[in-house]
Amino acid sequence: MSQKTWFIVILSVMALLMVGIPAAQAVMINFNDLPGSTDQIPNGYGGLSWSSGFYYINAGPYLIHSSGSGAEFTPTNNMGVNYFGNSVSFSSDTNFTLNSAYFAAMGDEDLEITAKGYNGDSLVQQTTFYVDGAGTTLTAFNWSGIDSVTFSSSVVFPENGLADCHNRRFLMDDLSIDPATQQQVLPEPASVLIWGLMVFGVAACLRRGR
Repeated sequence: MSQKTWFIVILSVMALLMVGIPAAQAVMINFNDLPGSTDQIPNGYGGLSWSSGFYYINAGPYLIHSSGSGAEFTPTNNMGVNYFGNSVSFSSDTNFTLNSAYFAAMGDEDLEITAKGYNGDSLVQQTTFYVDGAGTTLTAFNWSGIDSVTFSSSVVFPENGLADCHNRRFLMDDLSIDPATQQQVLPEPASVLIWGLMVFGVAACLRRGR
């Protein structure tokens, strides 16, 4: 090969080593591809593990006023729900970024929802927001470096001071997550070999150019 060709090959290899694998694309989880109208969200759906109280449900009968601040919903749209009104969660074996999701109360009550992001056992993110049953509300998180998220809800103005579990149910849809970016890292011996080959190539080019 000519000296010019050697340099092109070497620069190409160096560029591949520096760039690695591009960042993963965002995953949009909307539950519409799950069968039926009500069931527990299966583990592995959307690449996540889901707690036992996290269900999906046909939201049409519950989210009547779909002209609010969120997406448009029809009676065939499924949404995630904390079916028993208790805290629910999802998690992954690898870190991810929680971008955003749409939320609404399943009933007429105004709800206070607290979301917490964890890395292992460490709480690293937390926020509280409010939703009602008059439409969906987009909540932006932009939490990176987490591997699990929990949601708990409570009624803001419980009637007669009471609020049973069904009144605490919230709906969730269009959950946007960025999976962990898998950067390709070569083992140390392979790295040494590649850099050695590049040095040999440069030396060969210089030798032929004399």
